Amino acid sequence: MREINGGVILYKILCVAAVLQGLFIVSVTIYTFIAQSLVKGKPVYTIPSKPIPQPAPDPADNIFTGIGRIRAISGDSPPQTVIVSIAFPYDKADVPFTEELASKVTDFRAHTLSFFKSLSAEDIHGMGEDSVKGTLLNLYNATLRLGQISVLYFNDFIMIE
Repeated sequence: MREINGGVILYKILCVAAVLQGLFIVSVTIYTFIAQSLVKGKPVYTIPSKPIPQPAPDPADNIFTGIGRIRAISGDSPPQTVIVSIAFPYDKADVPFTEELASKVTDFRAHTLSFFKSLSAEDIHGMGEDSVKGTLLNLYNATLRLGQISVLYFNDFIMIE
Protein backbone atom coordinates (compact mmCIF):
# COMPACT_ATOMS: atom_id res chain seq x y z
CA MET A 1 0.00 0.00 0.00
CA ARG A 2 2.72 2.31 0.83
CA GLU A 3 4.20 1.99 -2.66
CA ILE A 4 0.90 3.00 -4.35
CA ASN A 5 0.56 6.13 -2.19
CA GLY A 6 4.15 7.07 -2.92
CA GLY A 7 3.50 6.80 -6.68
CA VAL A 8 0.42 9.01 -6.43
CA ILE A 9 2.30 11.60 -4.43
CA LEU A 10 5.20 11.54 -6.91
CA TYR A 11 2.72 11.90 -9.80
CA LYS A 12 1.09 14.94 -8.17
CA ILE A 13 4.47 16.53 -7.52
CA LEU A 14 5.53 16.03 -11.14
CA CYS A 15 2.22 17.54 -12.42
CA VAL A 16 2.65 20.61 -10.21
CA ALA A 17 6.27 20.96 -11.38
CA ALA A 18 5.21 20.74 -15.03
CA VAL A 19 2.51 23.41 -14.56
CA LEU A 20 4.96 25.69 -12.74
CA GLN A 21 7.56 25.21 -15.48
CA GLY A 22 4.95 26.07 -18.16
CA LEU A 23 3.88 29.21 -16.27
CA PHE A 24 7.51 30.21 -15.90
CA ILE A 25 8.15 29.86 -19.67
CA VAL A 26 5.03 31.84 -20.58
CA SER A 27 5.75 34.64 -18.06
CA VAL A 28 9.40 34.99 -19.19
CA THR A 29 8.27 35.17 -22.82
CA ILE A 30 5.71 37.88 -22.08
CA TYR A 31 8.17 39.81 -19.91
CA THR A 32 10.84 39.69 -22.64
CA PHE A 33 8.42 40.85 -25.31
CA ILE A 34 7.21 43.80 -23.21
CA ALA A 35 10.71 44.71 -22.00
CA GLN A 36 12.07 44.83 -25.56
CA SER A 37 9.17 47.03 -26.67
CA LEU A 38 9.70 49.45 -23.80
CA VAL A 39 13.47 49.63 -24.36
CA LYS A 40 12.97 50.54 -28.01
CA GLY A 41 10.31 53.08 -27.10
CA LYS A 42 7.68 51.30 -29.13
CA PRO A 43 4.32 50.11 -27.94
CA VAL A 44 3.65 46.39 -27.78
CA TYR A 45 1.38 46.50 -30.84
CA THR A 46 0.66 49.29 -33.27
CA ILE A 47 -1.76 49.64 -36.13
CA PRO A 48 0.19 50.26 -39.34
CA SER A 49 0.33 53.98 -40.10
CA LYS A 50 0.74 53.54 -43.84
CA PRO A 51 -2.40 52.85 -45.81
CA ILE A 52 -2.54 49.50 -47.49
CA PRO A 53 -1.47 50.03 -51.10
CA GLN A 54 -4.30 49.64 -53.60
CA PRO A 55 -3.64 48.38 -57.09
CA ALA A 56 -3.51 51.09 -59.72
CA PRO A 57 -6.73 51.34 -61.71
CA ASP A 58 -6.54 49.69 -65.07
CA PRO A 59 -7.30 52.18 -67.87
CA ALA A 60 -9.16 49.39 -69.67
CA ASP A 61 -11.71 49.46 -66.83
CA ASN A 62 -12.81 52.92 -67.99
CA ILE A 63 -13.84 51.87 -71.48
CA PHE A 64 -17.58 51.43 -72.04
CA THR A 65 -18.22 48.41 -74.27
CA GLY A 66 -21.85 47.84 -73.33
CA ILE A 67 -23.16 48.62 -76.80
CA GLY A 68 -21.57 45.43 -78.10
CA ARG A 69 -21.35 44.30 -81.71
CA ILE A 70 -24.07 45.64 -84.02
CA ARG A 71 -25.08 44.15 -87.36
CA ALA A 72 -26.81 46.86 -89.35
CA ILE A 73 -27.92 46.99 -92.96
CA SER A 74 -27.45 49.83 -95.38
CA GLY A 75 -30.39 51.62 -96.95
CA ASP A 76 -29.66 50.74 -100.57
CA SER A 77 -30.89 47.84 -102.63
CA PRO A 78 -29.61 45.20 -102.28
CA PRO A 79 -28.76 46.07 -98.65
CA GLN A 80 -25.25 45.48 -97.42
CA THR A 81 -24.36 44.41 -93.90
CA VAL A 82 -22.30 46.68 -91.67
CA ILE A 83 -20.70 45.16 -88.56
CA VAL A 84 -19.50 47.63 -85.97
CA SER A 85 -18.31 47.32 -82.37
CA ILE A 86 -18.33 50.65 -80.54
CA ALA A 87 -16.49 51.57 -77.36
CA PHE A 88 -15.66 54.83 -75.63
CA PRO A 89 -13.89 56.08 -72.50
CA TYR A 90 -15.90 57.32 -69.54
CA ASP A 91 -15.33 58.37 -65.93
CA LYS A 92 -16.11 55.30 -63.84
CA ALA A 93 -16.17 57.41 -60.66
CA ASP A 94 -19.13 59.40 -62.01
CA VAL A 95 -21.77 56.89 -60.89
CA PRO A 96 -24.86 58.76 -62.17
CA PHE A 97 -23.33 59.11 -65.65
CA THR A 98 -22.27 55.45 -65.61
CA GLU A 99 -25.83 54.45 -64.76
CA GLU A 100 -27.19 56.69 -67.51
CA LEU A 101 -24.85 55.07 -70.04
CA ALA A 102 -26.06 51.62 -69.03
CA SER A 103 -29.69 52.71 -69.36
CA LYS A 104 -29.13 54.23 -72.83
CA VAL A 105 -27.58 51.16 -74.49
CA THR A 106 -30.85 50.39 -76.28
CA ASP A 107 -31.02 53.97 -77.58
CA PHE A 108 -27.39 53.84 -78.75
CA ARG A 109 -28.06 50.62 -80.63
CA ALA A 110 -31.24 52.06 -82.20
CA HIS A 111 -29.41 55.24 -83.30
CA THR A 112 -26.65 53.14 -84.85
CA LEU A 113 -29.09 50.91 -86.73
CA SER A 114 -31.15 53.83 -88.05
CA PHE A 115 -28.00 55.77 -89.02
CA PHE A 116 -26.68 52.96 -91.22
CA LYS A 117 -30.19 52.25 -92.58
CA SER A 118 -30.42 55.88 -93.75
CA LEU A 119 -27.28 55.60 -95.90
CA SER A 120 -26.29 53.57 -98.91
CA ALA A 121 -23.14 51.47 -98.84
CA GLU A 122 -21.52 53.95 -101.20
CA ASP A 123 -22.36 56.85 -98.84
CA ILE A 124 -20.87 54.96 -95.88
CA HIS A 125 -17.67 54.29 -97.86
CA GLY A 126 -17.55 57.92 -98.93
CA MET A 127 -17.95 59.25 -95.38
CA GLY A 128 -15.00 57.35 -93.97
CA GLU A 129 -14.58 56.01 -90.49
CA ASP A 130 -13.89 59.35 -88.77
CA SER A 131 -17.01 60.95 -90.18
CA VAL A 132 -19.13 57.96 -89.16
CA LYS A 133 -17.70 58.16 -85.64
CA GLY A 134 -18.41 61.90 -85.45
CA THR A 135 -22.03 61.50 -86.59
CA LEU A 136 -22.67 58.64 -84.16
CA LEU A 137 -20.98 60.62 -81.37
CA ASN A 138 -23.37 63.54 -81.97
CA LEU A 139 -26.38 61.18 -81.98
CA TYR A 140 -25.28 59.56 -78.72
CA ASN A 141 -24.54 62.85 -76.97
CA ALA A 142 -27.96 64.21 -77.99
CA THR A 143 -29.60 61.50 -75.86
CA LEU A 144 -27.40 62.01 -72.79
CA ARG A 145 -28.27 64.43 -69.99
CA LEU A 146 -25.70 63.83 -67.22
CA GLY A 147 -22.53 63.95 -69.28
CA GLN A 148 -21.02 63.74 -72.71
CA ILE A 149 -18.96 61.20 -74.59
CA SER A 150 -15.73 62.71 -75.89
CA VAL A 151 -14.58 60.15 -78.45
CA LEU A 152 -15.76 56.90 -80.02
CA TYR A 153 -13.60 53.89 -80.89
CA PHE A 154 -14.49 51.17 -83.35
CA ASN A 155 -13.17 47.74 -82.45
CA ASP A 156 -14.76 46.45 -85.67
CA PHE A 157 -15.99 48.35 -88.70
CA ILE A 158 -16.67 45.94 -91.52
CA MET A 159 -18.91 46.14 -94.58
CA ILE A 160 -19.98 42.84 -96.08
CA GLU A 161 -21.04 43.03 -99.70
